Formats: sequence, structure tokens, C-alpha cells
Amino acid sequence: MVIYMQDMFLDDGFTKQNASLAIILMNLFSAFGRLLPGLLLQFKPVKTFTVPFIAVSMTVVSVLAAYCMPMLAAKLVFICFVGTAFVFFLPVLEFL
Repeated sequence: MVIYMQDMFLDDGFTKQNASLAIILMNLFSAFGRLLPGLLLQFKPVKTFTVPFIAVSMTVVSVLAAYCMPMLAAKLVFICFVGTAFVFFLPVLEFL
């Protein structure tokens, strides 16, 4: 999917520089997204099945918001959330 991300951003009206920035931000925040489930599961009230639910909800909201936002800065912020949410549930799959 990442192969086609730059083309998707260019079709959405991004310049090549902004499309590259969006991909870099998405990948940087995906590293944070891999750490976040482990941090959440350290708290006792958080159940294992809660984390994938948060990931799916966060993915749906951030993808829709990134698609609907007219301003570039807002799109970049929600693209950061997309990068976090895409890998958010991967470390939890071992526990299920």
C-alpha cells in the first residue's frame, strides 16, 4: 500500500514535496504506533481487546478526516494519526 501512497497524495492535489513529507510523517508516527499498545497494556484497566477497537476507530476517523479536510496542514496532522493507527494493533495480535 505504501507504494501507491505518493500517487494518491499527488492525485489529491499535493505537490511532490508535500507528498514526500506526508509519507515521512506517516512512517515516523508508525514507529510511535508500534510502541503505544505496549504502553497502554501496562495499565491494568485496559483490556487486550480494547486496543484493536481503539486502532480501528482511530483508523476510520483519521482516514475520513484526512480525506475531507481542505487545508494541507490539517491533512498532514490526520495523516500522522493514520500512520499511528495502521500499526497500532499489530503488537497486540500476539496476545489474542
